[in-house]
Amino acid sequence: MIQGMKCAFGATLTACMLIATPLSAQNADRAERGRSAASELREDMGQRVRSAASEFREAVRNRPNQSARAVAYLTNSMGVREVQARVPRGLAIRGFRHGSEINSGGYTLAPGESVDDAVASYERDHSLFLAVRSEQMRSLLEAEPGDEGMATAVQEGLRLNQQREDDFYQHGLRIIGVELEGRLRDMEQFRSSNGFVRVIELRDENKARPAILPNR
Repeated sequence: MIQGMKCAFGATLTACMLIATPLSAQNADRAERGRSAASELREDMGQRVRSAASEFREAVRNRPNQSARAVAYLTNSMGVREVQARVPRGLAIRGFRHGSEINSGGYTLAPGESVDDAVASYERDHSLFLAVRSEQMRSLLEAEPGDEGMATAVQEGLRLNQQREDDFYQHGLRIIGVELEGRLRDMEQFRSSNGFVRVIELRDENKARPAILPNR
C-alpha cells in the first residue's frame, strides 16, 4: 500500500489519499484480514455514532444554554454552499469536513475570516489539491516504469482522482460535515429541523478524530 502521500495547503486545508495495490494469490490471507478489519471499523464507527448521539442528547438536556463546539456530520455529502445556507444565524460556522474512504480533509476558518471568504478559499485550495494529486501520481508512474503493481494502483488512483475532479467542476465542493459553535439548544434545533444531519458530535479539544463518513 502506498501511504503518506499527504498534501497540505497552509494551516487550513489538509487532505490525503491512500492507494491500495492490486491483490494476488500470495496475499489472500492479508486481504481476508483486511476485510475483517474493515468490518470491525464499520462496527466501531456505528458505536461512535451512537455514543456521539447519546452524549449530545445528554448535553442538550442538562445544559441547553451552554455554548459548545461540535461537528454536524451529514447523512450524505452535500454542496458546501448549500450547507452554509442552511446553518441558522444563531450558530457560527468554524470549519468544514470532506472525504471518503480513500480521501479526507477539511477546512478550519482563520480568526476573523468570514464564512464566504472561507468557502471561496476552500474551493480554490481543493481544486489545487486535486490538480497536484494527479501530478504526484503521474510522477510516480514516470519514476517506477517497471513496477507493474505500482503502475496498476497509481492508474486506478488517477482514474478516481479524475472522477473527483469532474464531479468538483460539475457540482462544486461537497462536504460530509460542518463544524459549529453556539448554544447546544440551537444545535439541537438545527439537527431536528434538517433530515440531512446524521449526528452531532461534541468536539474534544484534546483528541483529533477522523471524520464520520456517510453510510458507515
